[in-house]
Amino acid sequence: MKLLALLSALISFSTFSSVNLINGIPVGDKFKGVGTFDVGCTITKVGTKQFITAAHCVSGREKSLSLNFQDFRGKVKVRSAHLHASWLKDCKINRCTGKEVGGPYMTPGRSDVAFYNVVEETPAIPVINVNFNELSMDTEVAMVGAGCTRRVEPQGNGKMRYALTRLISWEALIHEHS
Repeated sequence: MKLLALLSALISFSTFSSVNLINGIPVGDKFKGVGTFDVGCTITKVGTKQFITAAHCVSGREKSLSLNFQDFRGKVKVRSAHLHASWLKDCKINRCTGKEVGGPYMTPGRSDVAFYNVVEETPAIPVINVNFNELSMDTEVAMVGAGCTRRVEPQGNGKMRYALTRLISWEALIHEHS
């Protein structure tokens, strides 16, 4: 729940509409602090030398990251990578490789989040101010991501999109066929 709250809290808006992230709104000049890295996963700059991403995108052994942001493309050296303890615990219990998403590998409500510290600053990438306080249900949030159109739109992989929505409990995602 906290991962969804954390990632969703990256940007908040005062006016919201109901939009699906899959084939959502192209980001244009918005969300310049959100980009992709090596494996095509979304990554967000949250400090001068700090980034967050999904734990399933991280091996923890990366020596550098190839970043792809709207105003920056290049490699940065990794000082350290930290995967959320609940992700590591579930992977150990389920003998996963660390690249699995959902399914039997993660306990609902656990955090699929990782944090990178890098060596050099990237001033061309703006920092996204994150509110680390826990959000209540029905809070207005924006979701931002890449790759969410790859099966919907030709050549959609890696196109940054966003959707405006409200925070729901992870329990709402647990149902038959989920």
